[in-house]
Amino acid sequence: MRLELSSPSISVMGLTGVGKSQVTLFLCDSVGHSWRACTTEIRTSDEEILGIIVDWLTKAKKAKVSTILYLHRMSDIRMSQPAMKNLQLFRSMCGKQAMPNVAIVTTMWSKIVKEDGIIREEELKQEVWHDMVDNGCKIERFEDTRESAWSIVLNLMKNPGASLLIQDEMTGDIQGPVIETTAGRCIAETAEPVLESLLKKIRKRFQWLL
Repeated sequence: MRLELSSPSISVMGLTGVGKSQVTLFLCDSVGHSWRACTTEIRTSDEEILGIIVDWLTKAKKAKVSTILYLHRMSDIRMSQPAMKNLQLFRSMCGKQAMPNVAIVTTMWSKIVKEDGIIREEELKQEVWHDMVDNGCKIERFEDTRESAWSIVLNLMKNPGASLLIQDEMTGDIQGPVIETTAGRCIAETAEPVLESLLKKIRKRFQWLL
């Protein structure tokens, strides 16, 4: 995940194929190079994402995040295990204090019957996203337009910037190692042998934080 150090920052995250490129194109096309929206491909390796976050933290220090969009495609009938795991990691990195700056953006509405999507969206709000919503996270619908993308972003930008939980845990008063952060423990609790190997690579790469 690459977060911009300039202000305001817009981070677009989500599984492969959820529409990050389209959202980013609309945002960047509107503002040229003064503001940047950065996409993150959340794949099967959560540890690589955590490593990139740590890399950003070494540069950003106490920089605030203004807007984080986590995209979810409504054409997915079920929440897969990788999707649930990545959402859990995302939540553990952000923490409660950053949730007012987060929006879960639902995409691919044009590929489903809208009535079915509305029912599915409500189920997700109640069964999967409820704790994030309770802490201030917004649920927004991307309607495949520039206006829709910017409406979502500008709604979030009404809130002041916030630091991520992992940022506070590593560079704040606590200043703990990455493997002892909430996100690090989240990975370790569900880690398979191959993931443990990747964690070792993170430890080696960022020894000064360990």
